[in-house]
Amino acid sequence: MLFTEFAADVEQPGVLRRVVEQVAVQNEIILVSGDGSSYASPTALNTVLQFRDLGHTNVLYVSDTPQSCERLRTGVPDLKCVWSSRIPTTRPPHDGICIKKYWDMRFFFYDLRSAPARTATAHPPPT
Repeated sequence: MLFTEFAADVEQPGVLRRVVEQVAVQNEIILVSGDGSSYASPTALNTVLQFRDLGHTNVLYVSDTPQSCERLRTGVPDLKCVWSSRIPTTRPPHDGICIKKYWDMRFFFYDLRSAPARTATAHPPPT
């Protein structure tokens, strides 16, 4: 199936459902998340390619901006990539110990990663 939601914001009405319908295989999606930086993207794109080599077509890359999806696509031209406007662009205003010691891009994606899986389970694509 053609992936029509490239670089779409999954927070917009109907987008996440269309993404799930186009990516899920047997109600499963493999999520890879990260930004489009030169530091993190080679490892993440390698992960996508490894899954493909294993025969998995249900890999979805969740990024932080549509521009990141565009940059990532230069490495993998048919990458299924979406982004979320829900991802915070700044640190939380409090100084809790976890924020002080461990804040980085992993936290940007923390609560976002389970949304496509919940949608795929609650609304399986037609067979």
